[in-house]
Amino acid sequence: MVLHATVVLGSLILILASSAFFTNAIEWLGIRLGVKEGAVGSLLAALGTAMPEILIPLVAILAGTRGGSGAAIGIGAILGAPFMLSTAALAMAGASGLLFARRRGTGRLYPDPRPIRRDLGFFLVAWTLVIGSTFIPRSMRLALPPLLLAAYVGFVWVVLSRGRNMDWHQMSRLFFARRTDLPPTGLILLQLIVSFAGITFGVRYFVTFIESLAGFLRLPVLLFSLLVAPLASESPELFNSVLWIGQKKDTLALGNITGAMVLQSSVAPIVGLAFTSWVLPPLALAAAFLTLLTAGSVFLFVSRRGHLSGVFLLALGGLFYLSYLGYVIKTSGY
Repeated sequence: MVLHATVVLGSLILILASSAFFTNAIEWLGIRLGVKEGAVGSLLAALGTAMPEILIPLVAILAGTRGGSGAAIGIGAILGAPFMLSTAALAMAGASGLLFARRRGTGRLYPDPRPIRRDLGFFLVAWTLVIGSTFIPRSMRLALPPLLLAAYVGFVWVVLSRGRNMDWHQMSRLFFARRTDLPPTGLILLQLIVSFAGITFGVRYFVTFIESLAGFLRLPVLLFSLLVAPLASESPELFNSVLWIGQKKDTLALGNITGAMVLQSSVAPIVGLAFTSWVLPPLALAAAFLTLLTAGSVFLFVSRRGHLSGVFLLALGGLFYLSYLGYVIKTSGY
């Protein structure tokens, strides 16, 4: 027990420290590449932190596992990541806004509403197609993967071409170059690689512990990959967003979450749609429906008000996550 607690605590500290270095480096990389502020969170940070969640279903489905559970693990991972991002991650963002309210002067989050609407609008359409495809013949479903890939390429083009520029004068200095106002690209990339390795290493041990816990509790494979594993693998997005909210960089913080949701609704499902039967049981469909409901609620809120209330995000994400947990307990007999 002491060893397990030490591993969990050590991995969390490593993820948190590496996330601080990662967010610092990704901002400077955005400056060097000349990309827009929305692209840093929705594209660069999302691509970096969402890679583990994309690789899990890819390896599980294509490589397979003993006992033929690869498809179940892959489908659960594909559906679980957006569910965690839209509930737990947004709830933590709301809690962070409240936690840092005294420093920030408000418990509300004020991201640029345009990239948030863009990301969530894309997600709602893509995720509806992905989930709806379970009810159509497989021959028709096979047309969806190339469509999703083309849509994400279009999304990348839009993100890179629109938005406002970042101001490097308001940024903290690169951790690997504290004495330099404008750090060289080589040091930025070095810090990015080192921090990403730290995140990956920390997540690996954290997930290993969660897996052993799931085995001890005898959780079904689909339930584990849908509900438990994403809670660990989404930790980089959670920590990155908390750090950015504490620094009053709400566009980067929310964009990191919504940008990862775009990736998880377009690129991640391709392998599941192409190489599995894509038959979703009620447990999976319930998670997918709550994901759409949460994302749609946030989309409407930010569209109408131009900001996001910390209380609203915390209550909405927490309520839907706990509701699903209660549904799982009731239907699974735990």
